[in-house]
Amino acid sequence: MNGRARMKEASTFALYYGVGRVEELSRFDLAIVEPAGQSENEIRELKRSGTLPAAYVSVMEIADYDPMFRLLNDEDFLSDSGGQRVCNEQFGTYMLDLTSPRWQGLLFHRIGSLLVKSGYEGIFLDTIGNVELHRLPAERQLEQLHAAAHMVRQLRERFPEAVLIQNNGLHQLGEMTCRWLDGICWENPNFVAADSMEWSMDTLERLTAFAEGSGVRVLLLIELYGNEDSVRNETTVRKAAESRNFMVYGAPPQYVSDVYGLDKG
Repeated sequence: MNGRARMKEASTFALYYGVGRVEELSRFDLAIVEPAGQSENEIRELKRSGTLPAAYVSVMEIADYDPMFRLLNDEDFLSDSGGQRVCNEQFGTYMLDLTSPRWQGLLFHRIGSLLVKSGYEGIFLDTIGNVELHRLPAERQLEQLHAAAHMVRQLRERFPEAVLIQNNGLHQLGEMTCRWLDGICWENPNFVAADSMEWSMDTLERLTAFAEGSGVRVLLLIELYGNEDSVRNETTVRKAAESRNFMVYGAPPQYVSDVYGLDKG
């Protein structure tokens, strides 16, 4: 059974951006990991255990310590009306222009290397959901949305056996890409904040429709903080996931300190 078929049957997943922890990760059907934290031998170990390994790849943001950063020019980045590069200050990263041929080429090279050379069976497309964020320059948002959708379609055509999981981009982008995806992840759904409840319920119904219409698997990823609101939210998210056959994983903040356990099957 290939990776895409196993993805359809998966019932558990973990997401971990730290180093190693293969023994813990091998307890899950799907393990989403940061490639810098895993050796090729560790990826082979995961596959031998029956776990499907998927590599984190940032689609629309890059840090200045990334080896590919020095290969980019000004025109490969998104800029605001004043000509300054658009930044994600929380993580110290810069927003990329998805219409840039140079960045597209580098990104496809990175993904191809992870799938072919490093042995990953899937790719976790992080930051691609930025195309739905309001901090994107308004005049560029629609072109970035269409560029992101076109990129997902190209990935499916170039890597037909690869498991493709989109992180966020749950509304407009999801409508455009779900037919080419194996999974779509909602990172940090919040079912306890009153001011976002209407949006959250709408998103939940959209994801249910995606799953029923295209067969895409839905993943719910939540950071666990241990406070009262976090516990209430986790309980509600898990209940929603169970009733819809969604996968859910509760992770430590920042996803690097530990792998919280839920054995396969």
